[in-house]
Amino acid sequence: MKIPNSGGSISKRPVRKSIASRNYDENLMDNFIDEQLGGPVRKKIRTKKDLEKETEKEALIALSLGFPIDDLLEEEIKAGVVSELDGKEQNDYIVVRNHILAKWRENVHIWLNKGRIRETVSVEYEHLVAIAYDFLLSNGYINFGVSPSFVSNLPEEPSEGSVIIVGAGLAGLAVARQLMSFGFKVSILEGRHRPGGRVYTEKMGWKGKFAAVDLGGSVITGIHANPLGVLARQLSIPLHKVRDKCPLYKPDGAPVDAVVDSRVELIFNKLLDKVTELRKIVSGLANDVSLGSVLEKLRRIYTVAKTKEEKQLLHWHFANLEYANAGCISELSAAYWDQDDPYEMDGDHCFLAGGNWGMIRALCKGVPIFYGKTVQTIKYGNEGVEVVAGDQLFQADMVLCTVPLGVLKKIN
Repeated sequence: MKIPNSGGSISKRPVRKSIASRNYDENLMDNFIDEQLGGPVRKKIRTKKDLEKETEKEALIALSLGFPIDDLLEEEIKAGVVSELDGKEQNDYIVVRNHILAKWRENVHIWLNKGRIRETVSVEYEHLVAIAYDFLLSNGYINFGVSPSFVSNLPEEPSEGSVIIVGAGLAGLAVARQLMSFGFKVSILEGRHRPGGRVYTEKMGWKGKFAAVDLGGSVITGIHANPLGVLARQLSIPLHKVRDKCPLYKPDGAPVDAVVDSRVELIFNKLLDKVTELRKIVSGLANDVSLGSVLEKLRRIYTVAKTKEEKQLLHWHFANLEYANAGCISELSAAYWDQDDPYEMDGDHCFLAGGNWGMIRALCKGVPIFYGKTVQTIKYGNEGVEVVAGDQLFQADMVLCTVPLGVLKKIN
């Protein structure tokens, strides 16, 4: 089915057919996005077949950004983007939404306005353009980042109230820029004497030879849906893919036997599979039972990884799992250790040339930040909020705390 054009035989934007579930082709996505970013869009007369292919490609882009092909996000449903679920209006909305996302990905250096979208969508669907655009804009899916062209779209004078943001890490800096674009007056209070939070790049070397080393966050995990991937493109920072090959070595420096390595990796994955099966069988697997204790019991039950070398390799996999979860397996819940898996982002894992500090510097531009301000107290009431940092009092309409969860846990 297609969205009919109000005049003429060729529609501007066909409604997608029901697209069958397919495997995500990462190379196809990379090539298509690179092609879109590489040059200006050429105008040509498009056939019905061209438009159908375009619509499918736009659906794949939306999928890579975390949007379901044939459904709405929970946030979209809560926002009431359509008056009736699972009907023609929802079908049409999804096509328009995917089209807007694809238009934004064509050139992330330029602010995408409704006028550019109207050029390729029939006036009959003007209301869906407005709804989808406003949802994507207000939720930060489009028109975000550090492109210089965005400055011209910032309101000259704040009109939506004032906000104090606690923490100048990536979250604090990103939300500050977003709120400023919405017309809020923003101030950031940062306890350190530098921005970036857990992101910090150090130059290391001697005799004029230096290398950038990230002492905190260093890898962009999943380049497509990750907003940091957009920032890297806006700043023209080269991305280096993390290699799939990961050779392991014994304590004496000798390489690990490939056969043993493969066998232990299989054992590790089988043990995790057994944990998952156990969760399904044992209703409400005790939240207090650690993943580490379950893995060790399973290892003994199945009598695997018995030799010294196999145990060392298995422990490496355990340590790698701890690195991914930012916690010891003895302290990870066997019931919930993998609860973040559904939110993983598609695409390659990449390093940024020169480290992540370039993005931090760009995010700080134009954002008022007060350094060395450790917040002790936050008071709020009908008249707004008061934030006490040292011997200073800051007042605003609202306060937004972006400090890490670990910091919040230590607050009494």
